[in-house]
Amino acid sequence: MSQALDPLGRPVQVGRIILRTPGLAGSVDVAAPRDPMGMRAAQDFTGTLHSAFADEGMEPLELIFIEGAVPEAYSKFSLKKYSPTAAR
Repeated sequence: MSQALDPLGRPVQVGRIILRTPGLAGSVDVAAPRDPMGMRAAQDFTGTLHSAFADEGMEPLELIFIEGAVPEAYSKFSLKKYSPTAAR
């Protein structure tokens, strides 16, 4: 099940994975690398990904799927969102 990313950079836990995504909105799913939750596009992608990992002697532990990624402005000095075009 997907979970919303926090564009303010607060931690979002999905399974064993904790993500901080300051400035990025969207949703995230985490899956075992050999069982991408029945997502056909993910299955196509993971074959290529597994080949690349094998070529480098690496083994994936988790796959992280981020969907609908949208950059959002935020202030690193506070947890309040701001708009760079807003009147000051």
